[in-house]
This record gives sequence, structure tokens and C-alpha cells, in this order.
Amino acid sequence: MRFEKILTSWSIRTKLLLLIVAVFLPGAGVIIHDGLENRKKDLQAAKRDATLLVDTLAAQQEKIAMGTKQMLSTLARLPQVRNLDAEACSKLFRELIEHNPLYYAVGASTPDGTMFANNRAFESGTVNIAGQKHVRDALETRDFSVGEYVIGKITRVPSLHYAYPVLDENERLIAVVTAAFRLSEYDALIRKASLPPDSSVLILDHRGVRLYRYPESDAAPLGRPPTIGFDEIGDRDEGTYERNSDDGIYQLFAFKRLRLTEDAPPYLLIAVGIPKDKILQKANIAMLNSLLFLFTAAVVAACLAWFLGNLVLIRPLNHLVAATQEFGSGRMDARTGLPHTPDELGKLAQSFDNMAALLEQRTMQRKKSAQELIRLYRQNQLILNAAGEGIIGLDENGTITFANPAAREILGYDEEELIGRDLHRTIHRVSHDGTLQPLTECPVWLCLHKGVSGRVRDQMLWRKDGTSFPAAYSSTPILEDGRVVGAVVTFRDRSAYKRAEEALQKSEHFVRRVIETTPNLLYIYDLAEKRNIYMNRETRAFFGYGPEEVQTLGWFSSQSPFHPDDLPVIEAHREALSKAGEGDVRGMEFRARHASGEWRWLTSHEVVFARSPEGAVTQILGSAQDITQRKRMEEALGESVASYKALAENLPGIVYRSFPGGQGMLFFNEMLESITGYTSGELASRGIFGMEPLILEEDRQRVAAAVGNALKERKPFEVSYRLRHKNGSTKHCFEHGRPIYDEGGEFLHVEGVIFDTTERLHLENHLRQAQKMEAIGTLAGGIAHDFNNILAAILIYTQMVLREIPESNPAHADLQQVVQSSLRAKELVKQILAFSRQTEEEKKHPLIVGSIIKEAIQLLRASLPSTIEIRQKIASREDAALIDPTQIHQVLMNLCTNAAHAMREHGGVLEIGLTKVRLGAEEILSWPDLKPGQYLQLTVSDTGHGMHPDTLQQIFDPYFTTKEPGEGTGLGLAVVHGIVKKHGGAVRVRSELGKGSTFDVLIPVIEGDFRESLEEDADMPGGNERILLVDDEEALLLGKKRLFEKLGYGVVAAGNGREALEAFQSRPDHFDLVVTDCTMPHMTGFDLAREIKGIRPDIPIVLSTGGRAADLLEKAREAGILEVATKPLDLADLARMVRRILDQVQVEEEDEADRPRMRGPDPGL
Repeated sequence: MRFEKILTSWSIRTKLLLLIVAVFLPGAGVIIHDGLENRKKDLQAAKRDATLLVDTLAAQQEKIAMGTKQMLSTLARLPQVRNLDAEACSKLFRELIEHNPLYYAVGASTPDGTMFANNRAFESGTVNIAGQKHVRDALETRDFSVGEYVIGKITRVPSLHYAYPVLDENERLIAVVTAAFRLSEYDALIRKASLPPDSSVLILDHRGVRLYRYPESDAAPLGRPPTIGFDEIGDRDEGTYERNSDDGIYQLFAFKRLRLTEDAPPYLLIAVGIPKDKILQKANIAMLNSLLFLFTAAVVAACLAWFLGNLVLIRPLNHLVAATQEFGSGRMDARTGLPHTPDELGKLAQSFDNMAALLEQRTMQRKKSAQELIRLYRQNQLILNAAGEGIIGLDENGTITFANPAAREILGYDEEELIGRDLHRTIHRVSHDGTLQPLTECPVWLCLHKGVSGRVRDQMLWRKDGTSFPAAYSSTPILEDGRVVGAVVTFRDRSAYKRAEEALQKSEHFVRRVIETTPNLLYIYDLAEKRNIYMNRETRAFFGYGPEEVQTLGWFSSQSPFHPDDLPVIEAHREALSKAGEGDVRGMEFRARHASGEWRWLTSHEVVFARSPEGAVTQILGSAQDITQRKRMEEALGESVASYKALAENLPGIVYRSFPGGQGMLFFNEMLESITGYTSGELASRGIFGMEPLILEEDRQRVAAAVGNALKERKPFEVSYRLRHKNGSTKHCFEHGRPIYDEGGEFLHVEGVIFDTTERLHLENHLRQAQKMEAIGTLAGGIAHDFNNILAAILIYTQMVLREIPESNPAHADLQQVVQSSLRAKELVKQILAFSRQTEEEKKHPLIVGSIIKEAIQLLRASLPSTIEIRQKIASREDAALIDPTQIHQVLMNLCTNAAHAMREHGGVLEIGLTKVRLGAEEILSWPDLKPGQYLQLTVSDTGHGMHPDTLQQIFDPYFTTKEPGEGTGLGLAVVHGIVKKHGGAVRVRSELGKGSTFDVLIPVIEGDFRESLEEDADMPGGNERILLVDDEEALLLGKKRLFEKLGYGVVAAGNGREALEAFQSRPDHFDLVVTDCTMPHMTGFDLAREIKGIRPDIPIVLSTGGRAADLLEKAREAGILEVATKPLDLADLARMVRRILDQVQVEEEDEADRPRMRGPDPGL
């Protein structure tokens, strides 16, 4: 009671503040509890993370130990180590260290500990490691062992040593191999471990001496045991503990001891420490933030409670007290003035205001009741007088007491004439057939005497003038305390309705006859009952049912007459129709079973026939037609169209239908755009409705004549022509078409196919060109063989004479010119032969490009007309490039031939230039495919007609040509572009209409002095081997024989293959080399080689040919020929080739098998 008294003495504001404090105190407790739990969780997570890091580092250390063991065991089995070969072992160890940076030193010692080999230089016998643990353990256990923290006696580097015993074949200990692991390599392992911030890593040996610490600390030097931590570890192999680290930071440590085997003592301990304040930092900050937020929220809540308490409690209560006092003083309109909110104060204010309003309203209603009764009486009178139906009031005896104006007008009486008269006798005495109506059968009498309401739809009533009229009336008794005290009779004249009914009956009869005789299926479908409520005779005949059967048969029952696949369509159609508006006609097609059992297609059109009072569709009126025959025709037509379309789509040409009178063309596949570049829509947008505007003007007349002749003779036509593609190129086409006529012979249209024959024509031209080149090649090959034989004789005898004539003799210089001219003729024949054969590119050589250009210009002068002036500006005469001379020759010939073609009508100037240029950072922008550097720039300019910009975009495309048919293949510039690209260069063109064109070709220059790579020793090496020399040219045979004999060789000469074979068969082991011509009578060089190889497979054979060596390589390999040489050969070249082959054969015979080499240790160990 005392507490309640104290509590009631406090203000509402004070109570609110105490309530807020009570609410926030449990929240503070929850936050503190959650903070402590989060600290525990974070600590457990840190223990797991630290343990995982220790396990990761331990796994890496075990991998290092196992790798070291594998490496040392491999070394222990090597013969160098087992033989105690100090020099070989030291060399081996140095190579091993180069591939294994993990180790600082690798060495070997005798069982007494004396070091005899090491990768580091040391004085033999001065280092003894017998006292070190890893050596003692290896000697004792005869197994892999690990040492302790040691500063190497040779390397003076802190390291961890490993040892492995070396045993001989009798399992006796003869040495120990050791490896010193760099302790600094642990840095790489730690970096991969992803340690948390401020963490530390400690690695100790078996004595507890620090091997490694991360991060480094002056308080924890290496090589000394840690000051703290071992008491917590005890005998455990792994676990966690908490202590201050060496540098004074309290940390959570996870540790693990490592052993070489399960029963071996631990040799290493790895510990990872994480600062505990870092572990708990997140949980502590979160708890402090939560408490701070809670305190702030409590202060804000207290302020809000103080302010809102005055606003929403104290002030409204004062308003409520004031309103209560005013209402009690008699003011009925007094109100609180407070809003009627859903809270308690709002509800209290609402209840007070409602009570005051209700009392005030009841007072006002008493005043209005009398006025309302008067108004209602007047209103009822007005209603009765305004009613369109006749209304008569009767007393209990059937006497008329009231008649509204409509009743008086219908009956023809005044009000005074009707009041007081008997209703039955006045208007209801005779029936419609003229008989008297008995009073007891009158519905009005029954209503008055039995209290039964009556309704008559068609009854004759009589007017004052004696005429009758059909009427519908009803009588309703007036009851008072359960007794009938009168009745009210309402009636209306049905004369107009009767006339309308008769007209409707006639109309219905007409419609029924139309419906029953129409060939369509007519029906009325009820959506609610899901059945037909009416079907005409045609519908019944279609389904083969009687009227009753069809109307009771559900459309969606198991006996449904509709095809099962069409039921969803019908249901969806009916669902959509149920939402249709007035006048909406919906159609669908479906299949139904005919009376014959056949499935037939129907098309129906349906409209809304009836709606419910709420406006929902209830009934549907439909009309259906049998379209089975049409469907069959459509299906056949669809198959025909599909077949035609498939055929058209697969044709590689434009399938079209062309209509007369400029009505345009219809295209049946997608080839129009492929061939012309235009779609049918693009052609129509340009006002083009046929192919004629695209045909070149010079071909149009011929095409029109072919089509006109076909129309005249009513036969198919074929015509070839050219048309202009959208991109400006010319397309060659072949068209096959035929005119189509109707049954009466009237022309309808032209149908046909247009094929693109451009590629085929290009291939035909290319084939003809290839055939020409093949013929030229065959002719050139024959000429070259004979010509080379002549050159070979000239060259051999001239060079032999040169060797005998001193240089002081004037004839020596003349003969030298003969040799040089012969060599030029040789290269010229070689180029002509290679060019005519269109062979694959030769090997590139460092050559002076200027000389190649000059030789090509000499050929050009003889082939170009005199109207074309050739100017040459060869500024670069000594610069060389890595080129194929034949292909560079072809590049220049193609460019100059095109230039000459551009000037063939009026002549002009053909200028050929060669300069050395340097492409820098700015110049390279004009040559995006090249790199900065020095290049040789070949320039070919003409003063011809020039080229259009559109042509410049396509000139390097294969088969593109601006020449007339038969004048070019369109491959010349494409070949130029390809050759220049293969040489690491680039080509570009500049041209202006009416002023000519300029082609620039850039080829990289060889940097440095290339001549050293070209110049060879001019001396001709000799020998004492025996050579079988075969050639059908007597001059060549004797010349070569004299040459080889002067060089010291033994030579047997044969003038043909048979003679050579006989000589070889008689003495097969006498010869060291066979040099034979290729083309000889009776037996070719290939046949001779096969025969000789069959006798002695190891004999080397050289084949000389007057044609191209590259053409014979494959065949030569099959015959066992070692090398193919091209005539004519320079004497020095011939001598060097023979000496090289003989030396190569000698080396192969003396070659011994490679000795097996020791495989070094795996660098990954």
C-alpha cells in the first residue's frame, strides 16, 4: 500500500522516465553477455587459425626434409661419392647448388669426420665435422639425420644441417654426405603462410635453440634458446599456450614438434604466436560500441518521453476536463476538440464527443418527426398519381376506395364515378370469351376473402364505353392485426404487348424455317451447363444424334464429339468469349466426329447470345461450316509450297518470279543479297523492281533479246551477263528461266534461277594460266638442261685455264670475265626456270638487292614497248637484305608489268628507284605493320591513267582486276603483297586519276657486314679418295675428271649409266663416291643410283642436273641419293661439295655411341 501511495504521488512524466530505465537495463546486460561470448569465440577461432598455420609450416618443413633426404640418398649412390673422388664430388656439389638455391652447402666426409669434398673451396684435411650432431646420428643410425643450429666451419653461415650415410656394396660405412639448409629460406615459407598482422613465428632445434624468428627481434637473437615458453609446452608434441613473447607482447601460441620417424626424438619445434589483444580487439570494440549506442538511445528516449508526455498526455487530458465541465453546465454543443485517434485518449475523446452529439441529435429528431410524416404522405400521393400502371384501392367488401389517374384513364371513368362502386361488377364481369365471370372465381374476391395474393397474366377487363382490353393484373391483401381489411389491385393494358407477341411469333416462325433449312450448323451453347441447349437440323444430321441426345451430351464428356487434341483450343476459345463485349465475333477451327465416324474440320463464328443480370455471359450463339475439303487442299498446297521452298533454299542461285508490265520480281530464297549485295527491300526503296538496272549496260540488250525470244517462241532461255554488285565490283552471272502461261494461253510471269559464276570463271582463268605456266616450265626445263650443260663446260674449262695462267697475264682478266658472265647466265637460267614453274619459295640469302633490280630491268627493256621510257634511280648499291632473289625478281616484274599496262595506249615514263630509309617513331605511323629500323625502299612509278579510290581498296585482293577478260588473272598484286609480307616488309600504293600510280615496297636491311657470311675460301680442297664420275656430255666428263685428278682424287669416268654400272659391279668396294648426271641415254641417274644402292647401300651418291634441284629432291631421296647439285657448278663449289660429303661419311663411320651421363638431382628437391 505504501508503494502504491508513493507511485500515485509521482507525475506521469516521472513514471515514463522510470519505465525507460527499466527497459534499457536488460539490454545492457545482454550486450555485455554477448561481448564476452564473442571474445570466447574469437579466441577459439584464433587457436584454430594458429594451429592451422603451424600445421602448414610443419608440412612445408617435412617436405624440405624429405626432399633433402631424397637428394642425399641419390648422392650416396653415385660412383663419384662411393669412390671418394674429391674433385669429381666437389664439381658435382657445385652444379647441384646452382640448381637448388635452398641449400647453402653440400659436402662429403669420411667416417672420422674429415671433410674431403664440398661445393665451397676449402683446404683438404683442415675441416672435421665428426663432433656435429647430424654426423654422429648418421654414423650411429646409418640413416638420414638432422642436426642442430650450426654456423658452418667453411661457409660461416647459420644453417640447419642434414646427413646421410654412404655405404659400399658390402653395406660398410665409407662416408657421410651432408647438406646445409639456408635458414633464411624460411622467409619464403612464411610469406606464403598469410600470417595475421603482428604475428610471430619461432622455429627451434631439438635443444630449444632458435633457428629462425619472424619478425626479427633484438630481444630474441638466433642461436640462443628462448627465455620463456617451454614450461607451458612440457612433453606435448602439439597444442597451444599463452605467454609473453620474447619482446614482451602477450600472445596466444600454437606449437608442433617434428620427428623424422614416429619413434625418433623431435628434431624441430615450430611455434606461431598471435597477439591476444589483436584477437580480442574486434569483440571488445563491438561490445563498447553497443553499450555506447544503448546509452545514447536511453538518453534520447528519456528526452522524447519528457517532451511527448506533455504533448500527447498532459495537454489532451486538460482539454477533456474542460469539455466535461462545459457540457455539464448545459451547453449541448460542447466538444473536446481533440482528434479521434486510435489511442486511449483519442478513444476517450471520441466517446465523449459521440455521447454529446447523440444527445443533441435525439433532441433535433423529435422536432423533425412530425414534419417527416407530412412529407411522406404527400410523397406517396405523388407516387400513386405518377405511376404508369392502374392502381385501385378496395375495402374488405370489394368496393373501390381509391383510383389513381392511370386507372381512371385506362378505364374511362372519372374519380367520382369509380369511388364506391363494386370492382368486380364494374370492370370484371365478363370473360374474354363472353361468358359471365363467377364472383367466387375472381382472383380479387379470393384475395379479399382468403387473404391470398393473386397474379393474372392475361384477363379481359371492361371500360366505361363497353369495350374490353387484355390486361395483366395482381391483387394484394391489406392486413391489419392479421385480418383482411382491403386490397390493392394493380393492372396494365396489354393490347400493345399482344400485337407485339403476334408479330414476334410470325418472325420466330420465319427464323426457325431459315435456321432449319440453312446448310450451316447452328447452335446455342450454355456456358454454365456446358452443353448445347439448341441445335438445328443440319447440326443434328452432322453428329447423327436426335435432339434430346445431343442436348444431353456434354461437349467435354467422355463421349465428346470433338477431337481430343482440339479440346484445349475450344476451352480457351469459350473462356475468351465469356469475357467478350457486345457485338464481338470470335472464330476458331476444330475437328469433330461426323455421324460416319470420320473426323471433319469445322470453322465456327460465335457471339454472345445471353447474359445474366450481373452482365456475365451465359449463352453463346454459334454458326459452323464443314471445311474438311478446304483443309485437305490447304495441306496439299502447304506440302507443295514447303517442297518448293526447300528446293529454292538449297539452290545456290537466286530463285525468282518476274511479272510483266514493271510489276517487279518475287524472290524465293536468300541468295539475292549474297549475289548482288542488296535485299529485296533495299531494291524496292531505290525504285528498282527487277534485275535489269543492275546488269551492265553493254549486256542488257543481249539479255533482253534472249528473254524476248523465249517469250516469242514459248520456250526456256539461258543467258550469261555481268551485273554491278552493291560494293561496286562486277559479278558474272548465268540465268536459266522459262515463261509461264495460264490454261488459256495467257502469259503470267517468268520463273527462273540466276547463278553467280564469278568464282568459276576465275578458277577457269587461273587453270588456263597454270596450264600455260606448266607448258612454259616444261619448255624451259628442256632448254635449261641443255643450256646448263653448255655453261658447265665453259665454266669448268675456263676455271681450269685460270688456275694455270698467272694473274699477270692479260688473258687472265678476260677469262675472269668469262667466268663471271657464265655465273650470271647460270643465275639467269635458274630464275627463268623457277619463275616459269611457279615453284615454292627458295631459301632466302643475304644478297645485294641493287644487282637483282638491275638484272630485272635488263629483262624489262626487251619486253616493254619503245613508247615507255624506263628510268632507274638505284641510290642503294651495296646494301643487302635477306631475300629470295627469284621472288624479288617476280615482285618487280609484276609491278612493272602493271605499270606498263596503264601506259600502253599513250606511253609514258616508268621510274624504278631503290633507296635506303630509316623509319623512326613518326615515320612508322605510315607503316603500321613494320617496326622501327632501316629498310630498302623499292619504288615503281608510272605516268598512266591512275586508279579510283574505290579500286585502291581492293587491288591486293585475289582475283580482283580492272583489266578486260583474258588480259589478267587478278593474282599479280596479291602475289606481290604475299611475297613482301613473307620477307618481313610492307607495300603501299599512291594513285591519282589522270596522273599515275606509285608503289612503295619496304624490305628490312641486314644490319652489320654481311659479306663475311657470304665469302668462302676460294681454295679448292682435295683428297685421295676414289670417285666414279658419270656424264653423257663428253666435254663435261673430261673437264671434271681433269679437275678431280688435279685435286688428288682417283677418278673412273663413264659416259653413260650402263658403263658406270659395269664398272661399279666389277669393283664395288673400290669407290668412295659416285657423281652422276641426271638425264642420260639408256639409264638415267636415278636408275643408276637404285642399282648401285642395291649392290652397296652405304655408298654416297651425288646427282647433277641442268634443271632445278628442288624439283628432284623427293625423287632423289627415294633413290638413295645424298645430294642434288644444279649445273653449271663453279669449280671451287664443286670441289668443296665433294670434300664436304666425303668428310661427312668418314665422320659418320667413326662416330661412337654417346656415353651415358649422370642425371642431376631434381631442382625441386
